[in-house]
Amino acid sequence: MTSSATVLAAALDLTPEERADVAVHLLDSLDDDDDTGEDVAAAWEAEIARRVKDLREGRVKTIPASEVHARIEAKLKAFHARR
Repeated sequence: MTSSATVLAAALDLTPEERADVAVHLLDSLDDDDDTGEDVAAAWEAEIARRVKDLREGRVKTIPASEVHARIEAKLKAFHARR
């Protein structure tokens, strides 16, 4: 079997366009071997749907971004003051 060092050496002799094509195919092959990306995407879709439902049904309260930023800034100032 061909070693990865041999394959790499051969790949480095290719033109930049050919190397890019090889790189794309190698990266795509990693996705083909692992379907967890689809599982993660499905889990996120379910989580997003749950959160939207909670918002629409009034189970959660939103906080304006300006308030969130002010809270973060206050915490960062307090953190840096302790250092």
